[in-house]
Amino acid sequence: MPKYEYICELCRYEFEAMRPIEERHTASCPCCSGKGEKTIRTVVPFLLKGDGWPGQENKSYSKKRGQ
Repeated sequence: MPKYEYICELCRYEFEAMRPIEERHTASCPCCSGKGEKTIRTVVPFLLKGDGWPGQENKSYSKKRGQ
């Protein structure tokens, strides 16, 4: 589920919420329960899996390559 950034229409509090794509335009403000309007920025989390990605300390992969 994607995470979206919102700004409350009432108190202008900025917050993030994970929402289904079909409900991305609305969110309730955690401070005042006002309507949050979606901002343009979105955060999409992802995870790199498998051997050989930079920054991973995979010792079994290094041993296979003879290092």
